[in-house]
Amino acid sequence: MALGVRGTLACELSANDPDYARRHVTLMATVRGRKLLDQPLLDEEWRGQFSKQLRLKLKPLGLKEGDIVDYWAVAIDNKLPDANRTETPHRRVRIVSPREQDAPDQVAQAEEPPANG
Repeated sequence: MALGVRGTLACELSANDPDYARRHVTLMATVRGRKLLDQPLLDEEWRGQFSKQLRLKLKPLGLKEGDIVDYWAVAIDNKLPDANRTETPHRRVRIVSPREQDAPDQVAQAEEPPANG
């Protein structure tokens, strides 16, 4: 997938744990091995199905043409003493020049598979 620096990445995340409540759901991203994003999506324990739709604007992240961003979600439950941790598969978006993108405010859709732990 490719987006311009002014593009928006649309994600839909869901996490379900039949035994325990979700304690953390976080959107992670790296570029060239450097942490770009560590965004909590849950601010309280959550029982049952957790779903979140978000639109991540790329411009505030300081990306430039040629950058390749890897992104994924992490879900952690409240099991004690050792919480279960699950990650979605890592996805990738390539940052392209304005002439390579379809529109200046392009939105790319990305659906993440459920994170079950």
